[in-house]
Amino acid sequence: MRFFSTAAADLQQKLIKLDDATYDLITAEGTRRARFTLNREAATNQDELQLMGLDHPLVQEELERWRNLPPENLGIAVSGEVGGQVLLSLWMVETSGGNGERRVVVQPIAVKQDGARAPAVERLREKYFQAQSAVPTLRAEQLLDVFTRAVEPTLQRELKHKGSASGNGSYSAELIGYAEIIDKFTHRDRLD
Repeated sequence: MRFFSTAAADLQQKLIKLDDATYDLITAEGTRRARFTLNREAATNQDELQLMGLDHPLVQEELERWRNLPPENLGIAVSGEVGGQVLLSLWMVETSGGNGERRVVVQPIAVKQDGARAPAVERLREKYFQAQSAVPTLRAEQLLDVFTRAVEPTLQRELKHKGSASGNGSYSAELIGYAEIIDKFTHRDRLD
C-alpha cells in the first residue's frame, strides 16, 4: 500500500484510507478512480470493491512504470543510526512452484560495509525509506560492486533458505529500490 500510495502521488493522485482495509484512489481532478480493499472476503462479496495486491492491474502498471526507470534513479541516500553504513535493497521475487502455484513477494536485503546481513534494518525498512535524505557516498561502480559481492549472494541464500530457489520450481528476482543508509554519527565508514 505504501508503494502504491507513493506511486499514485507521483501521478498527482491520492490513495485515501476509508477504514482499516478500504481505500479510494482519487484522480488529480478529484474523482474516484477505484475503491480497494485488503480483505479478500469483502472484495468477493461487494462488486464495487477491488482486491488490492501485487497482482492488481493498477499495481502492475505502476510496478512496470517504476521498473523502467534507469537503475541510478531507483535508489536514495538517507541518514540513520545504523552503526556504520548499510545498503538496504528491495527485490520483487516471483516464484513458480512445481504444482503451477505462482507467488510474488517483496524481499528486503540489507548488508553492512563488511558484507554481513543487517536483519534489524530489513525489519525497519519503512523507517529508513522515510528517513531524512543524505548525500550519497557510493559511486555507480561502487554500488555495482556491493550488489555483486554482497547483496546478490545474500538474496540467493535467503531464497534458498525459504525454498524459493530449490529445484522444484523457478523464480525471478528484480531490484525495485534501494537506500544507502549513512550513519549520522560515523560518516567516514564506507561500504567499499
